[in-house]
Amino acid sequence: SYDLRSVWYIAINTHNEVLGNAVVRQALQHLIHPPRLVELTIGIDPDDLLPVVEYVSGPFLPSSSYCDRDVDIPTYSPKKAARKMTVVGYEKRGGRWTNSSGPLSLRLGMDVSLDNEAPNLLDHVRNVLVAAGFDVKVSKITGSDFRNLQQRGTNNYDLLIGKWSFDLIEDVEAMFHTREKGWGSRNIFNYSNHEVDQLLETFATTSSAEEAQKAYQQLHRTVATEVPHIYLWKLDTK
Repeated sequence: SYDLRSVWYIAINTHNEVLGNAVVRQALQHLIHPPRLVELTIGIDPDDLLPVVEYVSGPFLPSSSYCDRDVDIPTYSPKKAARKMTVVGYEKRGGRWTNSSGPLSLRLGMDVSLDNEAPNLLDHVRNVLVAAGFDVKVSKITGSDFRNLQQRGTNNYDLLIGKWSFDLIEDVEAMFHTREKGWGSRNIFNYSNHEVDQLLETFATTSSAEEAQKAYQQLHRTVATEVPHIYLWKLDTK
């Protein structure tokens, strides 16, 4: 295996009426259990001295100076997820979360090329969400179509499973900045947060390594609360 510095994620459409609430996004995060997904898809060799999977708490690799190590990896807790859904006014009827319009339905897509590394990941994520009380429709998306979604920044999906790979410089501006004036070119759902935009611009323009580090560590803390993505793992390529 070799390390392409690849972070796997589930992007969340913050413009969706339901998912626009950060508490609902936090609830979804409590439903995803990356170690269990690894067991079901990639498999684990208990004798592997150099494991190919590393779990992450945010967009930066654990070894990065931009990673705020005080940010914990989110806990898997269906009970916490249910409490958060209830707090923001949703009810479970017949095993399904509902609002005034009826059962909550999510459209989940995945870059089909990821099946080569994590077989059936899309189905396993769907099963988790269905068991938790959501109606879920799934689609496998070709690599070229997935790139088109990234380039457009607007689409009809609610959740998208993908990955990005870093160069030596872990620059996340393209994935997080509001799309404007050339910024945010890979912001797949056009997530927009003024504080995050300012931190990204500070990182891009400062000549101080210390200031750049502080900006990205603060970004790490902010997106941990905002949850525009659920982070799965860093995975080496076999």
